[in-house]
Amino acid sequence: MAPFSEPETRGISDFVLNHPEIKVYLAMHSYSQLWISPWGFDYARPPHYHLQNAMALAAESASRAVHGVQYRVGRSIEILYAVSGGARDWAYDKAGVTYSYTVELRDTGRYGFLLPADQIIPTAEETFPAYLTVGQWILDHPQ
Repeated sequence: MAPFSEPETRGISDFVLNHPEIKVYLAMHSYSQLWISPWGFDYARPPHYHLQNAMALAAESASRAVHGVQYRVGRSIEILYAVSGGARDWAYDKAGVTYSYTVELRDTGRYGFLLPADQIIPTAEETFPAYLTVGQWILDHPQ
């Protein structure tokens, strides 16, 4: 299987590449409670690391303020393990989207992919303010 071999991923890549005005790329996943920024494959920090980390910390703070649930912020290679082929790295490197992240939602492993129904709404409640913070960050930090 080659990169973008499936029609869905090809559609996303074509859209992102054809819209250079895109400022943020957020890949939503579950689970682990993380905000992961580039690079996942290299210990060298990318040129925009300080901006990426600052925005992720602001988003995490807005999220945590809702229910007190903490998300770890950092690069995969620093907070998890080395990984290559991530969408966030592609969006940052190939599409030029400075603010590119993988956001791993609840939980940290107790329930894994089978999040109890009573945690779904709270997850959305804490994610929404984080996304509002991301939007405000983009408005306040034009590039």
